[in-house]
Amino acid sequence: MRIWLELTSQGYQVQPLTLGSEIIYALKKNLFDHQVDPQWLDKVSQENSELQTSLGFNKTENIVWAFRFGKAIKSAPLPDSTGRRGERFNLKDE
Repeated sequence: MRIWLELTSQGYQVQPLTLGSEIIYALKKNLFDHQVDPQWLDKVSQENSELQTSLGFNKTENIVWAFRFGKAIKSAPLPDSTGRRGERFNLKDE
């Protein structure tokens, strides 16, 4: 959390991406029901194989977490609160 807040204060945006890995997990564990289009499942499987190859993964290795990084044109001011349960945070070590 501290790293994410520090990057945010410097104008970087970081977004965790999990949906893609959840779909691959469900595909490999055969969790999709009969209502899912088999052609779509084949396409997802093929694209996952291409991704594994491009990342140098073997057939048993898969992405668990992916992150999208970007830099905003203007640095965003760091808020005083996360907005969650009234918690406050401090970027400086105490």
